[in-house]
Amino acid sequence: MFRNYGLVPFLVGALFLGCGNSVTVNETGGGAGNTATGTAGAGNSGTADGGVGGTGGGTGGFGAGGTGGVGASGGSGGGLVCPDCGDACTACLAVECSDIYCTCYDEPHCFGYLQCLGTCTMGDTACAQNCAAVHQDGISAAILVADCSATTCNDSCMFGQSLNPCQTCLYTNCSTQMNACVADSECLALIQCFQMCTPGDMMCAQACIGEHPEGWPELQEVLDCRNDQCDGECN
Repeated sequence: MFRNYGLVPFLVGALFLGCGNSVTVNETGGGAGNTATGTAGAGNSGTADGGVGGTGGGTGGFGAGGTGGVGASGGSGGGLVCPDCGDACTACLAVECSDIYCTCYDEPHCFGYLQCLGTCTMGDTACAQNCAAVHQDGISAAILVADCSATTCNDSCMFGQSLNPCQTCLYTNCSTQMNACVADSECLALIQCFQMCTPGDMMCAQACIGEHPEGWPELQEVLDCRNDQCDGECN
């Protein structure tokens, strides 16, 4: 029942210092190329103007491009684009995991959590726990970014830990409950205790609750949401 939670991936070493710009969202791309002259279509709130056309119309820009003229095609679809911090890691996150990264970028406590963790030394769980307590509202968003960092952008990023399907569902669909549990050292201690029990050993589970009673209310909220939102991924 508790085995699939895994330990919370404390993201010590995540440095996002110096990122202070507001989020920029670009969703639609350049227009279609001109069918007569082959010139590019004007960008329509996209990340770039349409490309130069071939024999016929031009190629649409990044985003939901239009239909090009003879000899050219429309632009490719785009998505959310958030400013990076001037490094290869955030440049990758902003493009490859734009929905997750933009959510974090626009959440002060998400970047605050990552910045705080960047001040902790490796293995300093007390420091990481303090960061979680201060930046509770940004925990789930930050951990989802760290999952992208460790998987999709692992060649560019030097931090993060991949999540299993159960964890991904919990941090996505039960973020409020997970934030409260991760920010509570007793809730984390209770999960760790449960993971030491043999599956189905209810006496061991009850003993854990007896040792960490203050963590049970938050974990009960997680379990309720898990059963409602993530039953398939966590069983």
